[in-house]
Amino acid sequence: MTRTAEAINRLVSIIETLRSPSGCPWDAAQTSATLKPFLLEETYEVLEAIDSGKPDALREELGDLLMQIVFHARIFEEKQQFDLADVANEISKKLIRRHPHVFEKSTELDQASLREQWNHIKNKEKTKKDESPNLFSGIPTSLPALARARKTMERTNPKDIEVQHQEKAYKEVSHGLSRLKLDDQTQAETELGEILFSLAKLCYVSKIDPEEALRKATNRYMSFYLK
Repeated sequence: MTRTAEAINRLVSIIETLRSPSGCPWDAAQTSATLKPFLLEETYEVLEAIDSGKPDALREELGDLLMQIVFHARIFEEKQQFDLADVANEISKKLIRRHPHVFEKSTELDQASLREQWNHIKNKEKTKKDESPNLFSGIPTSLPALARARKTMERTNPKDIEVQHQEKAYKEVSHGLSRLKLDDQTQAETELGEILFSLAKLCYVSKIDPEEALRKATNRYMSFYLK
């Protein structure tokens, strides 16, 4: 058994013990629904660790996130619906299926063609599941608003960004700000929403992740007050 397999098996065994009748009452009482806030929190802590540039911090936070995945898998294993091996096999099959240019040694593709191929394969998968694929299939409604806006931009904007796309997006932001009126709460909310969406578009055509940009700006703002 490899070192990695031993480590994963140990973690699986620990979670199994915690969930057992002689284990921890809190862990045993959890469901996938009650674990949702912790899963989200651990995901953001991984992002923070990446920003810190500290490998030790990232190793720890990735461990916390991995524990959440193992925890969820254990809950469904107890229901005899699937286990961690099924989870790993599912993503392995998906990665092979979505990378025919690697595993089937097909024609080498550029970045734009790879993205189109990926979306085409995803839509075929949705159809097989009796879902109704559309332009925005696969974009979770629960994503943070800026991240969801960026995903939308990826589906609806040109893949090859040129200067005029930046200029157009900038004009949309300027136009939105020029007509903004704060004396009507409902109208202000609508207009500010449009401005934020236009800013997300400007970020997209500038090849900037709006979520990342705002996170860094917030960190700078906090640092100012902590001086």
